Amino acid sequence: MLHANGGFESISHMSKGPFTLALGTFLSFLGMTLSFYLLPLGVVLLIIALLIWGKENLTKKFSLEGLKTAAWPFIEISNMKLGVWIFLFGEVLLFSSLLGSYLFIRAQIPNWPTLGEIFDIKIASINTFLLITSSFTAMLALNSIRRGEREGLKVGLIITLALGFLFLINKGVEWEELIKQGLTPNSSLPGTIFFTITGIHAAHVFAGLMVLIYLLLRSESFSKEKYESVEYFDLYWNFVDIVWLFIFPLLYLI
Repeated sequence: MLHANGGFESISHMSKGPFTLALGTFLSFLGMTLSFYLLPLGVVLLIIALLIWGKENLTKKFSLEGLKTAAWPFIEISNMKLGVWIFLFGEVLLFSSLLGSYLFIRAQIPNWPTLGEIFDIKIASINTFLLITSSFTAMLALNSIRRGEREGLKVGLIITLALGFLFLINKGVEWEELIKQGLTPNSSLPGTIFFTITGIHAAHVFAGLMVLIYLLLRSESFSKEKYESVEYFDLYWNFVDIVWLFIFPLLYLI
């Protein structure tokens, strides 16, 4: 860090979170594209990375005291909130790249499976309903704790958790049926794209549910003055739901 007197102070960044997150993401990608056996390991590492960051002190305000520089635009934003927004921006780039690549490939192949030929629109519609409803219950949980209603927070989080697990169960049933029909990540290009995109999204849902369980275990510590973690989760969960609202029509209805 450069100080006003021109000297430098070395700052130690010993967090293992970024490396663990990168490794977990890499293994998850390999699991979705090469071997499903690597996917659980990747997901576990992603969860560990979230837990590492959750234990670290990331809630302090940015401080530019002693620095001669232009005003920092995020000086009133906590490290955690800024980190969440940066993380979500990276996730936007990730899913935009995946869906953009899919649309490009789809445009080059005229004999792509037609509507309802392979993918089950009914199951996908149920999953869409589950995620939209879970987004609503997550918002109710956040609004409850903002009013200081801890019981309302718990109820909202529990319902959101149940809906999220129902989504994953439904997704697992869909994958099982497709594999029985001979569609696997390695069987064809449509299978590779479908399992990659829906698998990465499902991994994000699973990670969100792990955070949700953590919030439920800490629900007694939240109040109308202290609920930032619930707010950050709500941001993440709404993002996951919005991504699905793009995946559903692009993969199932077009």
